[in-house]
Amino acid sequence: MTIRKKTKEVTTTELLLPPEEPSLLFAQRELIRTNGIDFEKWWDEFKVGFVNGKRDKATNFKTSLWTKPKYSNITPMTSTSGATTIEYWPDKDKPKDSYLLSGTTSDLIAGITAIMREKSIESQGLSGKGSKPLLKGFPTIKLVFRSEEGIEGVKQIRCVGFTEDAKIASFSKSVELLKESDINRWANKIKTIFGDTSYIWKKGVSCLTYSGMVARLQGLEGWAYVQSEVDGVELFTAILKIFEQKPDKDGFNFSEKTNKAQFVPKTLDAEAGETKLVLGKSLPATKYRPKASCKFFGASLYLDSLKKSIPLVRGNVVLSLNL
Repeated sequence: MTIRKKTKEVTTTELLLPPEEPSLLFAQRELIRTNGIDFEKWWDEFKVGFVNGKRDKATNFKTSLWTKPKYSNITPMTSTSGATTIEYWPDKDKPKDSYLLSGTTSDLIAGITAIMREKSIESQGLSGKGSKPLLKGFPTIKLVFRSEEGIEGVKQIRCVGFTEDAKIASFSKSVELLKESDINRWANKIKTIFGDTSYIWKKGVSCLTYSGMVARLQGLEGWAYVQSEVDGVELFTAILKIFEQKPDKDGFNFSEKTNKAQFVPKTLDAEAGETKLVLGKSLPATKYRPKASCKFFGASLYLDSLKKSIPLVRGNVVLSLNL
């Protein structure tokens, strides 16, 4: 004979803490919200610039000149989510430049440091090649243009969607491991677009920038000194053709220089004998940006794992790969 014991059915309300003992529930929620970090104490350390001059070992990130930040807690009094919402100013003297951040204490700290990292890159400026710095593990193509006077121009584009790092490729479905066939395809594209047409970059004193999310995803966010807006758009369009892409028209911003006298090259006498060697010729070294017709000279591929670049094209000749 089997005896079945009748179990008591427990209602949901019986699982809740009684009104006289809310402290445990509050402590539990507070621990989840703060992740064990006192945001006010962290902020007191952060606002005096405790990271100034130090580098992140993982990313080699270094802060720029420190500016005093500011934040205001704007979490609604009626909020029951447990999240904290703040308005954050990277520079308290620039009230128009603010960000809304919301989440746990760790979320807020991560958001603030991410903004600081982005601001540091902006303050350091783009690289001398007129585009974003190289990303570790991602290949980059550099195009070189030269004038008869020895004026040189360099543009670079990241090979978006490709990596030389097998680990990165294995973890990302949207990134392919770089193959020799990819490199050969790009080299032939460059030959057709730039080499066969003897492409001319008309360098000038005005600046055309190409920026925004689309430009960043295309790997061509940067700038170029040009003689006209049309010339600049043509240059960025030609570079994107290597990867069969088209530019985002809304990403262009043209700035025409009004004080063009500051870009006039110094005379040879003023250079005090400063020269540079270009293709075997000794030419005066100019310190100002002159107008010049820079003809396509060649292109090379840069990989993070190699100390030397891989020449792809010289003029209208595709070079054999020498890895």
